[in-house]
Amino acid sequence: MIQIDVYDVEGILTGFKAKGHAGNNQGEYDLVCAAVSILTQTCVESLHQVAGLAEKDIPYQMEDGFLSVKIDPATAEDKTIQIIFQTMVCGLEMIEKTARPYLKITGGKKC
Repeated sequence: MIQIDVYDVEGILTGFKAKGHAGNNQGEYDLVCAAVSILTQTCVESLHQVAGLAEKDIPYQMEDGFLSVKIDPATAEDKTIQIIFQTMVCGLEMIEKTARPYLKITGGKKC
């Protein structure tokens, strides 16, 4: 199962931690894992490319089956940053609805 913890500081999304593998082994690769990876990695890259944060201001850790990012709450208040995080959460929740045994999301605002 993939567990995603969304970090929320007084209503401001500041990051997330995604860990695990879906393990439903459909075909050659796992579609749930792939979808979660695309959403979470796009979120991190969008903080840099779209929101304009310097790479040094996006502390993240990525390993096999693990991605974590947490930015300063004062920085995270930016409207664009909130839209990026909220869009990721909405996409993850859509996956969770159809792949509930393989994905669980805790914390953060719900769509």
